[in-house]
Amino acid sequence: MNSNPRSVSPGGSTEITVLATASDNSVIPNAHVTVVAGGGAFQGTGATKVVGDTNEKGVFHTTWRTYEASAYTGDMSYLIGVEVNKDGFVKGSGEVQVFVRK
Repeated sequence: MNSNPRSVSPGGSTEITVLATASDNSVIPNAHVTVVAGGGAFQGTGATKVVGDTNEKGVFHTTWRTYEASAYTGDMSYLIGVEVNKDGFVKGSGEVQVFVRK
């Protein structure tokens, strides 16, 4: 799991990318992905949670947006966590920290 950029301005967004791989580093297409943030909202859902499936390259993309600038009195950060599941594979999880800088 990665975010780009890792640091955003209030009201800004970051692209979250999840790559699902097996123990031999081969990609896992059609794996079920759940991404949850401690605040802000994901594009398309308007909520702190988004679900979907990896593509044929084992990749899932989503965009996460911070609250508007008036919601912040200073710098802070959010943890964004992911779980990836597919029958026949061990469940995977991870997290990334995104910083909001005024």
